[in-house]
Amino acid sequence: MGKSAILLVLVLIYSWSLNSSSQSRSYLEREDEQAFYQEKVLARERAISGFNVVVTDTENDFDNFRLELQSRSYRDGSFSISAIGLSSDTVTVLATGSVGRASYTIVGDLVQDGSSPLSALNINGPVSTSLGNGNSFLITGYDTNPGGEVGSGGAYATYGINTTEYGAMEAMQSGLDYDQVTGKGGDNSFYNEFALKLSDLSWDIENHKLCGDYPERCIVYSDDQSFTGNDTFGSPAEPVIVIVNGDCEFKGNVTGYGILRVKGQFSTVTGTPRWEGLIFASTDGGVHELRGNPTIYGALILESITEQEKTGSPMSFNIRGNAGLYYSSMALDRIPVLNSIQTSGPTEIQLLNIRQASVEATDYVGLQSR
Repeated sequence: MGKSAILLVLVLIYSWSLNSSSQSRSYLEREDEQAFYQEKVLARERAISGFNVVVTDTENDFDNFRLELQSRSYRDGSFSISAIGLSSDTVTVLATGSVGRASYTIVGDLVQDGSSPLSALNINGPVSTSLGNGNSFLITGYDTNPGGEVGSGGAYATYGINTTEYGAMEAMQSGLDYDQVTGKGGDNSFYNEFALKLSDLSWDIENHKLCGDYPERCIVYSDDQSFTGNDTFGSPAEPVIVIVNGDCEFKGNVTGYGILRVKGQFSTVTGTPRWEGLIFASTDGGVHELRGNPTIYGALILESITEQEKTGSPMSFNIRGNAGLYYSSMALDRIPVLNSIQTSGPTEIQLLNIRQASVEATDYVGLQSR
């Protein structure tokens, strides 16, 4: 055999060897990738299984069930599960499954919520400006009994301010000091899901059976009103319905218990007025103000609406002095029963803020580095 023929045979043998080696490496790489994929699937399934078990156990005994198990061996891997919560209304559930080089974690928050559909301040419609600087005023969704400390009531916290429009919420946030608006979620308690049908609420108030059965407890004014001095409306035992067909302002030491329905702008000007119950004011745009040293226990609703019952022009809201607006289930429970609204909602447990992540305990790099 000539030298050229021998050289050709050697080249062919070398090429075949390289090709065979490459095919072998590719096969091993695919096999390793498949094995790693199966590890990730098993890790995810283990995490999901553990997460669902802990969620169910927590829901069944929300106030008492707490758990923390770390890196427990299970078959060809391990798992960690926990249910941790320092407060009475939120428990964080975590589950991690680990198999081989793969680890999968799921985290979620279980929230127990029985809060009212009302917040301390409820706004339906657009807002152009708001003003409330300093630390003298307070708007809080922490349930507060009239005359008691903030949070002295027994109901779940609701939001300090709730709006129907996102732009309205932004306008309120831009004009009010965050730490003076508290409630569900802590400071800066603003929300954007106010959803009561106020047309039904308005009808419910104006046609309430109290006005037929006890006309002395249903007071109607046909035009603007400025209440001064020591005027008193109703009592905790016998709350009233007051309807003002126009603007309404409080001066002096006016006191009221029940429902105040204002078809115009609402404002407190001077003195130390106090209302326990529900105040509902609506007009097209307008300026609503809490000045002086007013105290409202219950809830305040402000609405911008046209005569055709369409969304009105932007309103303004100002709060100054030592004004205090406190959500109070006690004050709201005293008002005449309204079919269109419940002052407290049913307790429910929701699973929120679910976060999932797949983490590789050992980064997969294939066989290229071997």
